[in-house]
Amino acid sequence: MSTSIRPLSISDAEEWRGLCREAFGSSTLQGDIEASFGRPGQTVWGVFNRSGMIATASELDFQSWFGGSALATSGIAAVTVRAEHRGQGLLRQLMREISEVARIRGALLTSLFPTSTTVYRRYGYEVIAELLTVRFPTHELASAGAYSNARRAHHSDAAQIAAVYDRWARQQNGPLTRVGAAFPAGSNILNRPGFQVTVVDRADGSIGGYAIWRCPSNFGIDSVLEIDEFVADDRESVVTLAAALGSFSAVAPIAQLRTSGMDVVRLILQSSQWEVSQSVPYMLAVLDPQVLGHLTFPSDMSLALSYSVAGVQNCLEINSGTGVCTQAEASSGRVLTHGGLALTLAGAQSSANLRSLDFLSGGDVNSDLQWDALFCRRQVHIRDHF
Repeated sequence: MSTSIRPLSISDAEEWRGLCREAFGSSTLQGDIEASFGRPGQTVWGVFNRSGMIATASELDFQSWFGGSALATSGIAAVTVRAEHRGQGLLRQLMREISEVARIRGALLTSLFPTSTTVYRRYGYEVIAELLTVRFPTHELASAGAYSNARRAHHSDAAQIAAVYDRWARQQNGPLTRVGAAFPAGSNILNRPGFQVTVVDRADGSIGGYAIWRCPSNFGIDSVLEIDEFVADDRESVVTLAAALGSFSAVAPIAQLRTSGMDVVRLILQSSQWEVSQSVPYMLAVLDPQVLGHLTFPSDMSLALSYSVAGVQNCLEINSGTGVCTQAEASSGRVLTHGGLALTLAGAQSSANLRSLDFLSGGDVNSDLQWDALFCRRQVHIRDHF
């Protein structure tokens, strides 16, 4: 049976919402159709046959920080295929169409939060991080220090809070930039319904950190202080925020933090209690195999590295910290799978680990240290779920 793929319009919204409700449940699509269907930087795609819509996926126009550079990223979400049409290759067609349009737009990467990692590995995606929800005793935050420099945020603090996030995010691999089409002007964390924001003032008048939190409506031994985001530049800001949040220990004995990787908050806790209550994998795929040339390198570095992906030879030349990646004629023998390239870009696994599972083969093993020195310099983190 023939099918067609196209971006959806508002006239398709009710049919789209019905398909999503069938796949994800009604609780994921609360609110009016317009709010659920159209958001800035989003394109919703549908696959149709003569009976109607049989598959759908949303694509968002993001930028992500990798290697000190903001890289155009296509975020994939709300992927579903009607039950009667699964296993017929519809998802492959849909992902191919979305990826090609994103590539033409200039996207270098594509990422998603999968319901099944196996499904998306077929398309070159690999797990680079996990968005975690962790729990620990609130009183351990209270022992971190004093909080005389902490205060409730005002709307006039929005730019400085965004700057704190930006300073943190650009030093990691993976976080969204929170600028661009999907983050229109005027959107900021102070507008998260139900949450409060606490900031730390530095002596120079700047803000050194912030925490987004929500206190429980009912208090008791099982009450939870939700910390949606905790970002700070320096130790004083970290311990000040922690102490301010820890003051809730009498009414909310449990602190719940949304985080990823090895969060600095764990380094200030006194005990080993750090219970992961939820883990959502984050997967990345590379749309342009020459993406390595878009990264930022140490200014005193000059060298050349070669690699191939899907039979195409590439040469990464770094001169005084600036990288340029081009197709090469000669082969170095170093071969990366699509997933291996994503893991290399993210610095999520060492060359030795990539070799152990055949994400990487061939080439001079002695050069692995150069690759690791270049690409394993930053922690992998993610804060935004989409």
